[in-house]
Amino acid sequence: MRLIRKFLELLSGEEVPPELKALGITREQMRQLKAETEKAANTPPRIALIGETGVGKSSTINALFNAGRPVSHTQACTPTDAEFLYSGSKGEIAVVDMPGLGEDVEVDKQHLETYRRVLPGCDVILWVFKADNRAITHIQGSIKLLVDERILDIRHLVIGLNQIDLVQPGSWDTAINMPSEEQESSITARTEDIEQKLRRVCPLPEHRVVPYSAMKGYATDHLLQAMLDACDRKRQWALVERADCADFKALVDPHMLKQAIGQ
Repeated sequence: MRLIRKFLELLSGEEVPPELKALGITREQMRQLKAETEKAANTPPRIALIGETGVGKSSTINALFNAGRPVSHTQACTPTDAEFLYSGSKGEIAVVDMPGLGEDVEVDKQHLETYRRVLPGCDVILWVFKADNRAITHIQGSIKLLVDERILDIRHLVIGLNQIDLVQPGSWDTAINMPSEEQESSITARTEDIEQKLRRVCPLPEHRVVPYSAMKGYATDHLLQAMLDACDRKRQWALVERADCADFKALVDPHMLKQAIGQ
């Protein structure tokens, strides 16, 4: 929130600062601008989080914003969605845990209404699934349905391929906390395959399928960049100001790290 606070300081005086006066801003306009800025500063980024249990949704939020368990359950408008407020190291993040689709036709009708109500108010829609799960027909169908029904704005969608450390063939190099060369090839092939399959059902923007490992703290900065690209420009600062991505070097063997930096 540093930039916003500095801007608020500029707006807090009784007189219009020279910087704003030069732009033709009046005292009344300055007061209105201050009120709007304060409202924006107090509105945390809102992320719609989609994915089955066990894919690492909470650990993903933690890896992006250094946020532990949610500090409060802010609302539960229906039995099918729940909004939680996470306290990150640099501010709060609102996360709406969305219900899954495809279990039952009648239940899906209710869930679609939930999606229709929730998604327009979110800055980013993050769909997380395990990178080693090859069965994505269900996800293809769900995304196609949401796009066809004009419920999902594809510009705000990011696909997170979590747990890439489990992708085979190949194995994770625990000494340097990175994929082996063989596993890196497998991850690249897997990512390209997912991109192709999803583009068969929707016009997914470039670089929106991101392989990462929340538990290993690996490539979470790439995931954050994709989320920034998916966010409206006027709200990107809300993510940037609160971002505190996990550092994969924290799990690198200390001896290997010393050798890498020449100590």
